[in-house]
Amino acid sequence: MQPVTLSRILFFRKLVLVILIAGLPIAIPVAELTAQNKVVDSLEQVYVSVTDLNEKIETLLLLSDEYLDKNVQQAKRKLALAYELLQKETDPKLWIKYHLINSVFFRIDGAADKGILSARKALQLAGSHPDSSNFKAQIYNSLGALYDDKSDAQQALEYQLKALRYAEAGNDEQMIATISNGIGRVYLYLSEYEKAKTYYLRAIEIKERRQEYDKHLANSYNNLSNCFDAEGRYDKSLQYLDKSIQLKEQIDNTVNLIPSYNNKAYTLLLMNKLDVAEKTIQQAIFLADSLDITIEKQYAYSTYAEILFAQNRVALAEAYMSKSIAMSKESNDLYLAKYNLDLMYNIYLKKGDYKKALEFYRERSIVLDSVYNINKRSEIEKLALEYGTEKKNKEIALLNAEKELNEIDLKKSRQLQLAFLLVAGLAVVVLLLLWSRHKNKAKTEQLLKETLARDYEKKLSETELQALRAQMNPHFLFNCLNSINSFIIKNEQEQASEYLSKFSMLIRKVLNNSKSSKVTLANELEALKLYIELESLRFGNSFEYSVSVDPTVETDYLEIPPLIIQPYVENSIWHGLLHKTEGPKKLSIDIKQDETLLICIIEDNGIGRVAAASRIKNSVSKRKSFGMNITKERLEHINQKHDERSHIEVVDLKSESGDAIGTRVTIKIAI
Repeated sequence: MQPVTLSRILFFRKLVLVILIAGLPIAIPVAELTAQNKVVDSLEQVYVSVTDLNEKIETLLLLSDEYLDKNVQQAKRKLALAYELLQKETDPKLWIKYHLINSVFFRIDGAADKGILSARKALQLAGSHPDSSNFKAQIYNSLGALYDDKSDAQQALEYQLKALRYAEAGNDEQMIATISNGIGRVYLYLSEYEKAKTYYLRAIEIKERRQEYDKHLANSYNNLSNCFDAEGRYDKSLQYLDKSIQLKEQIDNTVNLIPSYNNKAYTLLLMNKLDVAEKTIQQAIFLADSLDITIEKQYAYSTYAEILFAQNRVALAEAYMSKSIAMSKESNDLYLAKYNLDLMYNIYLKKGDYKKALEFYRERSIVLDSVYNINKRSEIEKLALEYGTEKKNKEIALLNAEKELNEIDLKKSRQLQLAFLLVAGLAVVVLLLLWSRHKNKAKTEQLLKETLARDYEKKLSETELQALRAQMNPHFLFNCLNSINSFIIKNEQEQASEYLSKFSMLIRKVLNNSKSSKVTLANELEALKLYIELESLRFGNSFEYSVSVDPTVETDYLEIPPLIIQPYVENSIWHGLLHKTEGPKKLSIDIKQDETLLICIIEDNGIGRVAAASRIKNSVSKRKSFGMNITKERLEHINQKHDERSHIEVVDLKSESGDAIGTRVTIKIAI
């Protein structure tokens, strides 16, 4: 019997797809691990048999992904096992996959905020990964879907358009189709059916052309049916719903069958086929209750309530609608709330309870204002316009390039014709060219001199900036090597080894960062944390420190000059905290963003600048902080070169009695 391996499992996952493409029933001999149920069984065997930690984690993540479509609780258990094993593994790729799958799980589980947190963790890790663009397309798409579930159409569209740009840049058609489906869903809930249909049809065209008959294509069929419902083309809607249900049944996509049954029941309700609609929605409710998926239950209960109301079974309709309203409020689903409150308004009108009906009418008006907020709509239109303009500009640039090539070819053809037809005039043309060249020579030389002069000024400014950075590196290296030397002299071998290991990591970071005029804030903070750990080790962990970054700051995208923050942290430790003799020593670094400025606040509870200056004056070593002066000069050069307004503020902290209790440095960097 052949051993079960990960590569073999992945082969059979593709095999199932090939069978669907061919239109054949999924029935292969058991020995060949047929269909997706066999894929799950085989992955379970792999997990038991493999010993390599990475393979075990990879297998658990594949299992979690498979179970998300069939058994959400089982997916949760597999993710928990993967998390336990990941504590022993630092491979960022595995952590990215874990957080990404976890975000999808939380979305299915109705916990959108937790899903957003997981997606952001994946995004933070993906920033420096070699496969960053591919991961970011998936992560931004997940964030877009989560914000869509939170009824935040503007944020959802912003993230999904970001995802689409990454997918299009990588020419990843599979991802483009998935993201297009998500964008269509946003426009669907905004009742902009033509825009929604455009994106759904784009997703379907890609999938069918590539013959990828998977859950994403099934979802696109399902979502497109809503657009046909809005147009009153119910037969067309049922046609796509049946295709969606058939495909989901073939690939055993149980979880996603629920919205398809729900949509079909609603279409049948619109067609006034109430008995068939009730049987269909009961299928959706049975699956949603069995799998305990809140987000699907709230929609199924809502549809069932509408069917019951149409059948004049008002009391039962009210009971199911009350359940749906409670769930939609808990999940903050404003899109569903607007329909639910509208039906409750009609239910109480029918019952003759006008006071209660008025309450639901008012609540419905508030929800409608939130969903159709004018400002949000203008932002959404702006996002869509930006994406459309960007795409059109690329197309125009491509057409212009083709036009230029055609014009060059045409010009060459005409020149050849003229060469044959006007041999006699060739001498005149040559003379004219020579004269024109002679005339323009002086002008060209003058322009060249001016260009060289400008380049010289620019290079001179850049050279001065590089020289200042070069001063920073030797100064910083000297301090670190001095620390290692101190441990060696004291014969503290373990601390020396630990210090040397961290020092090598720091040097690599510093050297890499120094090659660029700007680095990401994430890279800068990573180097800074290593530096503080080294100083903490050197001084026997005698001071406490914290580094906090405001969640709104995108550390992977913001870029700042390298080694801007470190000199001030060094000064706080050496001249502020080192000489403090009483009480705990504390250092805090807070990063936040204010419009066009990145604000870094470095605060210590040391002896203060006056006492520090006095100690330096009386000290034999006369240790001075050149780093701060260099940093100040660097910012002045950068401000002059790029017309920026970065600056540094230093404040002496004092108690009510006027005693020095520390120093606060605020660095404001233009971004």
